[in-house]
Amino acid sequence: MRTKMQAIANVNTILQNISSLSLEDQFYIAEILDKRIHELKREKIFQRAKEAEENYKANRVTVGNAHDLLKMIELIWDEAFIRVIKKWREKHPDLIKIFEKRILIFTEDPYHPLLKTLALVEI
Repeated sequence: MRTKMQAIANVNTILQNISSLSLEDQFYIAEILDKRIHELKREKIFQRAKEAEENYKANRVTVGNAHDLLKMIELIWDEAFIRVIKKWREKHPDLIKIFEKRILIFTEDPYHPLLKTLALVEI
């Protein structure tokens, strides 16, 4: 198996060889690579669509709207957010109860009027 350093050296060699070609040939190679990348992306999308269709046929999907999806999302508080909240609580002890109520409301209904959030609109 090739190491990362060997792969980098190989790529550098290829790039050096390409730079010795005419500008027209370099554009041609760039065009070929661009088409290959697009084809790989198409294939990836096709495979994902096929997988989604198989999941749908096997009844392994949940039907709903964005609101239903938000209900399934679990709030995850990372360490950085927790640090910010701790500092905020020290500065605003009078707002802690309101914050806790808003978080509870958000987990139950992200579009509750008290939160002043906006629904995503289809274009």
